[in-house]
Amino acid sequence: MPPEVVDINSVGDISTITSGYSAEQRLPASMAPSSNATIYWWLKATDVAGNVGVSDRQPTVSGFADPCDSDAFVAFGSTLAGKNIVSPAAVAGCQPFAVLADFSAPGLTFAITGSWWDGTKTTTDKTEMDVAKASNTSVRVDFDEDLDGTSVHASDFDVAGSAPLAVAWHSGRKQSVFLTVPALASNARPQIDLVAEVRDAAGNPATTGTISVSTDGIAPTLNVTVTGTAASRPVTTGLVTITIVADEDVGQPMVQVNKVLDASATTSALATPTMVAGAQIDPRTYEATYTGVSAGLYNVYATAKDTTAANQRTIGVNTGPIDVTSNSDDALFEVDTDLTTPILGLANPNDPSGYLIVNFQHEGSEYGLDANGAASTDPSAVTTSYDTHATTTILAAALDAVDILGSLTTSDEILYRHLPSGLTTGAHTVEVTARDSAGNQKQFSETFTVTNLTPVVDAGPDLAVNEGSALIFSQTSYTDANEPDTHTAVVDWGDGATSTATVNKSGAAGTLSASHVYVDDEGSPFTVTVTVTVTDNVNVSGTDSFLVTVNNLNPTVNAGGDQQVATGTPVTLAPATFGDVGVQDTHSAVIVWGDGTHDAGTINQNNQTIAASHTYAANGQFPVTVIAIDDDGGYAVDTFTATVGSGNSIPTVAIGTVTMLIIIAVALGVMLAVRLRRKTAAMGMRPV
Repeated sequence: MPPEVVDINSVGDISTITSGYSAEQRLPASMAPSSNATIYWWLKATDVAGNVGVSDRQPTVSGFADPCDSDAFVAFGSTLAGKNIVSPAAVAGCQPFAVLADFSAPGLTFAITGSWWDGTKTTTDKTEMDVAKASNTSVRVDFDEDLDGTSVHASDFDVAGSAPLAVAWHSGRKQSVFLTVPALASNARPQIDLVAEVRDAAGNPATTGTISVSTDGIAPTLNVTVTGTAASRPVTTGLVTITIVADEDVGQPMVQVNKVLDASATTSALATPTMVAGAQIDPRTYEATYTGVSAGLYNVYATAKDTTAANQRTIGVNTGPIDVTSNSDDALFEVDTDLTTPILGLANPNDPSGYLIVNFQHEGSEYGLDANGAASTDPSAVTTSYDTHATTTILAAALDAVDILGSLTTSDEILYRHLPSGLTTGAHTVEVTARDSAGNQKQFSETFTVTNLTPVVDAGPDLAVNEGSALIFSQTSYTDANEPDTHTAVVDWGDGATSTATVNKSGAAGTLSASHVYVDDEGSPFTVTVTVTVTDNVNVSGTDSFLVTVNNLNPTVNAGGDQQVATGTPVTLAPATFGDVGVQDTHSAVIVWGDGTHDAGTINQNNQTIAASHTYAANGQFPVTVIAIDDDGGYAVDTFTATVGSGNSIPTVAIGTVTMLIIIAVALGVMLAVRLRRKTAAMGMRPV
């Protein structure tokens, strides 16, 4: 139909509105179509000043400015006949508006399973059409024109003879409806029937229509299993079997295996791939095998297409980054080609009574990345480990050819312990046969040496004893990590004497007991250092010491009985006797005769006697005091009464206390001087 110019002033209604005008124009009867047609229209207006404006529906075309040029706008009428009036060239940027005259009912054109409306998308049309992301509870049905969404109901459709659970229509895709159905098989292609009225945007109804076979829009489900020799993430010594099970008929799957390098990288996460083809072993089951020759973590990427619509499903990833965590959805396996050498020997080389250990400390870091992010199979260099299989099983273990497998203990199957009994000094050999999670099995042997250790002696606290009394001690103890060793002990008492101590052994420890008598205190008091030496059976000794304070005891003295002599007759000691538990003490004596005189007594050290005599100048009763003094300053005093003459007129003479103390002090001074000269001479020095 050729374009026609309609003058609104003559046939239309114009009304005034705020800040302008509005116009209402009815389509002239001469332009009313009798079949489906699109009527394009512009509004051209001229104001009172003669300025011309033309409507423009699309100021930009494909993102570029396309302004309306009213001067170049092709004139109405026959000049537009045969022109493409939606072309910018024909209308000089003045894009027309359109009115669709629709006389046709909507019709079904297409149905596909799996396509669904993803409300998380930011586009206007949020239809998900990726077969790998398909929903098996959705069927999309397309019509040949836009629908009136208010006319669409679930009861308007049948899917394989049953009403759908729900239906949705979205303004972002007006020609389609989305049917929610029970879960479909991946290869389902149900018949879709329109069984009740739906209307198009113009209100034309449709009540029937059929899509006999829906298009398969769901990719097959693939279950990829990598079989190694351990649970969790599979591990193998090299050979793996990759099993692919589909839920519908698929063509031959392709499997790509890459060694993982830097899993965190985007482009360099994987090494060059190796392609392996899956061989069919059952109608929907395929197997592929791969043998890894170097230790490390490997990635599996598998693809397969169904036979109904060539919908492709992929499992795993073929580019980085790779999720290597324990809960990763990526298809990973490990190749472990060796069993690391364990630490074999005593946990503490200086403690042969401690645990013997078998420690596979590097078994969980055989491959990964080093500190520079480079792939490494050196356990000592790996800082980021891809090795998730750290455990081992010990199959046999012997120490010096004696089976110890039954006594090995472990809490983690990495560190094993055995508590040996009676390890002697010298070389010992431990042999272990172990197997790791991948199946690597090896035997290891290590010889270690038990070095004889010095016994550790604890002499105990300092003690005190009186001279002449027995010092008995059992406070000293010792330990020796070489538990089988036997021991002897010697005590140096510090006074020139030594003796053997009694050893009471209990396992790797023991106590000592001994006794000794210090016959002289060598001073007042006298302190000596006692040294205890414990020697094991290979002549290694340990020592410790303590101090003993030897206290001096005073001597005893017996002056004898009272005496009576005639005038002019000397009084002679009986003799007096003395005693001293300090058998090496030397002694002196002073006799105070009671008449103002005193004399030194003559000492017989062997017989422990004191001899002296005195003749009194006058008659009387005289108190005679005998003082015995040892060489350490201890002394004893005893008295008797000497009676000179006869008769009742004999006077009694008393000695004052002060005089007595002066005499004793003088006697002590003499004894100490003698002692000092004796010691000086013993040291080879000249007396002063």
